[in-house]
Amino acid sequence: MMRQTGHDSVLNRWQKAFNPSAKDPLPKSGRNVMNKDIPLACDLARLYGLDLPITEQLGKAAMRIVKANESR
Repeated sequence: MMRQTGHDSVLNRWQKAFNPSAKDPLPKSGRNVMNKDIPLACDLARLYGLDLPITEQLGKAAMRIVKANESR
């Protein structure tokens, strides 16, 4: 289904954002995913009082990636 979009698919964009065989495999921060979408998902979980430890760790990892990419 994701491959049937009218533009570059999400899968293709992710493959461009992350190269696991590179010297520094740190993902390039997406336009909004790492710095906006993931933190918003974490905020939403907190607003609803949900205990989502994996989402919380994902949010922390996303912030580390954003900071690391800013210092490049």
